[in-house]
Amino acid sequence: MQKMQVIVEQCEPYRERYALWSVLYVKIDETCFPYESWLDATSAVLCIWLENMNKLLSGLRESVSLPFMDDDYSFSLTRSAHNCAVVRCYGPKNITVLEQEIDIFYFGRQLLSAVGKIEKYYVANLNTPQLKELSNLADKFRVTLKERLDGKTIMRK
Repeated sequence: MQKMQVIVEQCEPYRERYALWSVLYVKIDETCFPYESWLDATSAVLCIWLENMNKLLSGLRESVSLPFMDDDYSFSLTRSAHNCAVVRCYGPKNITVLEQEIDIFYFGRQLLSAVGKIEKYYVANLNTPQLKELSNLADKFRVTLKERLDGKTIMRK
């Protein structure tokens, strides 16, 4: 079982009406996906990821998709035994470029850490709608993750 990191790096402030942009990618072992220094609409992407991870950990879904906003890159997480998930990373034309079993709780904590970094990097924008939504979704996910960690199991339907 691998640990999947969520990498967020501050770059030159770039803000559109509905999203804040920065470097965002995931890293499994030494493999970066989509690739190192990927620039994306981080606030929008993390909102989608938090919503879908909340559904996965709360037992509402067996599998979820976590897309990147730019281009045709995404990955899916499918629950498996022992609090793990199978991650499948998809490139353009929906071609699987990586498949690995990961620690779902570690990834959940990484996701919350990424939100914290975005809030720190864009502290001047904390009152914008996109960061308020991101913060609210992170709070909801934090509760779900804590419940699952306390119980050491992923809820099933």
